[in-house]
Amino acid sequence: MIAQSGRVVAVSPGSHAEYGERLAACDEVCARAQELTGGVQRTPEGNGWMRVLRDTAGRAAVVSERA
Repeated sequence: MIAQSGRVVAVSPGSHAEYGERLAACDEVCARAQELTGGVQRTPEGNGWMRVLRDTAGRAAVVSERA
C-alpha cells in the first residue's frame, strides 16, 4: 500500500510469485477493508513495533513496511 505522498506504508505478509497473484491479493484486501482489524504489536525479533491488519480469522492481511 502506498500513501498519496508516494511512501510505502504497508506490505503483504506473504509472497506472490506472479504479478496477477499480487494484484488479486491487493484487490481482496481493498474489498474486505471494512472487515480488517488492526493494532500495533512487537516485531518478531522484539526490537521494535509494527502495525498489523488482521482478517476475521486472525491472519495478518497487511503489515507495516518497516518497524
